[in-house]
Amino acid sequence: MIVTDAADATEPWLYSERYLTNGTRNYSPFSAINEVDKDYLPETGRDRFLVECVTLSPPMLAKFVSTYHSLADSLRDLYVNREGAIRFPIHPSTLLRAPWKEMSENRNSELTLLVSPTASTRTVFVHSSNDDAGSHLPHFVKLHFPGRISRFTRQLSQLDVEAQLWVSQELQNFGAPHLPDVAGGYVELLDGSSTGFILRSCVPNCSADSARYIVPTFALYGGDARAPNDPPLLAQLPSLFDEDPLDFIASRIVKPAVRLWVSTVRSLGILPELHGQNLLFGFDHHTQKSALIMRDSDMYVDTTIRSDLNLPLPPPLQLLESENLQQNRVGFLSLCYDGFLGQNLLEKIAESAWLHLGVRRDALISHAVEEFNAAGGDDIGFDQRVFYYGDRLHDGTAFTLSERAAHPTWR
Repeated sequence: MIVTDAADATEPWLYSERYLTNGTRNYSPFSAINEVDKDYLPETGRDRFLVECVTLSPPMLAKFVSTYHSLADSLRDLYVNREGAIRFPIHPSTLLRAPWKEMSENRNSELTLLVSPTASTRTVFVHSSNDDAGSHLPHFVKLHFPGRISRFTRQLSQLDVEAQLWVSQELQNFGAPHLPDVAGGYVELLDGSSTGFILRSCVPNCSADSARYIVPTFALYGGDARAPNDPPLLAQLPSLFDEDPLDFIASRIVKPAVRLWVSTVRSLGILPELHGQNLLFGFDHHTQKSALIMRDSDMYVDTTIRSDLNLPLPPPLQLLESENLQQNRVGFLSLCYDGFLGQNLLEKIAESAWLHLGVRRDALISHAVEEFNAAGGDDIGFDQRVFYYGDRLHDGTAFTLSERAAHPTWR
């Protein structure tokens, strides 16, 4: 993809999500696993497809929940009908699975969404709907999918919805740059389980002139699957900003990413997962401004830090996860910083920077370490051990952490 002006900034965003992926899916031995039907895969599936919203009326125990974000009320008008019944969006591949398959013969789908897939597969961008009231605003929907994508199955339960909306509200209150998760819904099923969805703004809470165009950070170094001879975005942007490549990458990507991670942990006790999919790069080469933007509020919470800061404790799911975190606190810190940010993003940026721009890896590491120390990263509780996921799959979302025979590089 060659950087040019676009009348609709969502088009290059969605293109980068789907096709600037060559060389980006090698972060784990399971990264190629995707049990979603091939018609709905981001790289090879349909450009657009329909998502049915099943209208759930009593006695179905369904609930719509929201944050204080201004978009939430508008989206409530779309996903809750005049009688108060929730219009529950279901991924087409999920409709083929229990319990939705059993319910499908009698389902009432009064709302249909026209969507495009994003890099995560089960989160989709909503272009439009058939809503007669016209109460539509472009947004993302994170959908429940009980199959496996990469390492984990991708269920969204009531606890998931409540926990992720809580994290998003905490980030919003703090002013952290992110795409806010503003609302969602869940339904209790006959077997006692629950399933849900989350609605996400497509407008980040940062200055608009620094995020005219938005791409996932993996798209900075990923090759173009449709135009393999095009240089990666990372090779194009420094000259468009009229900046030295090392200065551009260090000041606009490496140092801000490290600072964002450390400040969020130290101020909120929330551990961002800043890998190439969940960290976005916003930019406008005309104003020469840029911003890093987090997305997806599925983040670990360190209750030790929150207690020390006299901050309220999180909902039940994060309290449960935090108990696991406290048993191997160094391991979770290392997973999120050394693994997600260091190995899965900054190493990829450094490889591409050297290959296409001649920028030395050790120079970028030096900037990262300097920023980590300046931001107070050493006070969080790291040691010199490095942890990452174990090398075998587990049921559902279970995993183990394994110590690696490596030393921390980016801190």
